[in-house]
Amino acid sequence: MNKRIFKTVSIFCLTALLLSASYKNDSDLVTHISYYQADQQMMNRKYPIKFSTEYFQRMHSFYASWENKLKALPYETYSVEEKVDYQLLKRNIQIAFRNLKNSEQETKKIAQLIPWSTTIVDFQKLRSVGTFIEGKSLADRLAKMNEQIKAVGTNYKSFDNLTPQNFAHALIVVDQFRRSLTESYKFYEG
Repeated sequence: MNKRIFKTVSIFCLTALLLSASYKNDSDLVTHISYYQADQQMMNRKYPIKFSTEYFQRMHSFYASWENKLKALPYETYSVEEKVDYQLLKRNIQIAFRNLKNSEQETKKIAQLIPWSTTIVDFQKLRSVGTFIEGKSLADRLAKMNEQIKAVGTNYKSFDNLTPQNFAHALIVVDQFRRSLTESYKFYEG
């Protein structure tokens, strides 16, 4: 009888230990997936303009950091389902990183079309940390930006090296800057 109870208790403890280890790994992976998604959402809120040098640098660091975090996880101890989740997360990070690099290259190619973009980026950077922006100073910077935009329009013949794909990317970039300014205007004007 004692042997039977001992075997039953031993099997129960072993099963509980195995389930506990499996749950811990799953919980650890699920936690990492949740953190990645939360971090990515936070980055999207922090950087409303996705085509600035600062954004590209920060996101390079972000994705490289997450690739390193994934490498440190105990992949071999995961169940089949957990390995699938791990591979999906890894793939999503790799795709996002590759898309970031492609976007950065495309943005560099069209830099001559958007020399005025630093005005908006600088404005948004100040605004994001709650810095007071004097209206007159901002109006002067926006007037200067307007002149830069006009200059780009008059020098259109110097853009022969750009492809239709470059101009399509430029439309996306310019639209994001326009939306950023529109949102800021709505915020301040109520």
